[in-house]
Amino acid sequence: MTQQNGFAIQTERDLYLNIAEYSKIDIPHKVKKLGMNFLRKYPRSKYVPYVRLLIAENEESPGKALKGLKIILKKYRYFKKRDYALFKICEILTLLSKWKKLELNSLYGIKNFKKSRYFTEFGFYYINALINLNMYGEALRECSKIIDTNHNYDILAKALLFQSYIIKKISGFSKKYIYCLREILLGFEESPLFPAAVFLTGRFYEEKGDFNRAYSAYRDIVKRFSGSPEKIYAEKRIKILKQHDPKEIGYLPGESTISSTDIIEISPETDTGSYGINRDSYYSISIGPFTSLKKLKEIKDLINGMGTVKVIRLRMGYLIYTGNFADSEKAMQLKIRLAEEYGINGRIVRISGKDNKKYIYED
Repeated sequence: MTQQNGFAIQTERDLYLNIAEYSKIDIPHKVKKLGMNFLRKYPRSKYVPYVRLLIAENEESPGKALKGLKIILKKYRYFKKRDYALFKICEILTLLSKWKKLELNSLYGIKNFKKSRYFTEFGFYYINALINLNMYGEALRECSKIIDTNHNYDILAKALLFQSYIIKKISGFSKKYIYCLREILLGFEESPLFPAAVFLTGRFYEEKGDFNRAYSAYRDIVKRFSGSPEKIYAEKRIKILKQHDPKEIGYLPGESTISSTDIIEISPETDTGSYGINRDSYYSISIGPFTSLKKLKEIKDLINGMGTVKVIRLRMGYLIYTGNFADSEKAMQLKIRLAEEYGINGRIVRISGKDNKKYIYED
């Protein structure tokens, strides 16, 4: 405050600090009112980007918050909190499930803020976007980059958990999936993400019909991690498993568990991918049949970024179905892409039915 004729005059710095204080004590309407007053009164002040950031952070509407943050990113190239503004943009886009926009913004962060404290977070946002866009191959490569270049305990645990999720999307409850979970279980017991890895291990055992080990993993969560979100889910699974009269035993995956697990899980998936929701009738691309598991895995890995991938067991081999389209025209676009990019001659099929009974018609 300065004095003039015995009256206190509020300077631009005083007003900025006043706005920041209202933000700190969480009075958003004051932040926005005083913030807009500041922008009108001091449009050339060095505090303008700071005030814009405070206004954006106190917006109730995600759309208005995004608009304000984007202005900061675009107009104030030398603002030292520009990376934070982009971080908040990625946070909001994640909450809104705007995966394509998240992909573009997080990639911008990776390329332009290499020395930022948020650099690794941009990497995780990018991976999350790729996963939700069904670009699993690219997501796996980004996970590997973080794992290979980072030595932070919690960051490594997070990257490995992401990696295990992607591997499951690609190959199901497979050898590589349980191997990745074991790596977390053996090396990251102090990580906040450890209970999640234990829960996923329990789900793996449950899927394989090993109810004793599944039960034991869930029981461990309930006993040791009572404050974790996984406890609630573990208790639900325990109730379901009670019908099998399970016993508590050691559940850490040993070499025998890994060696007895298939390289790729063959059971069909029900993931809808990015092409639409589960529906009673839809179009897909049929590839195969394959008599070799090795060849099946090669093709599945090759196309895993193109959307839903289901593997169906036949009497004499396996088929891959990819895509979940509302009409045959969109299915044709994928058929052409498969042929042009990979030399794969797929067939358009129509899948329909209800109550888990599916009928497949080739167009």
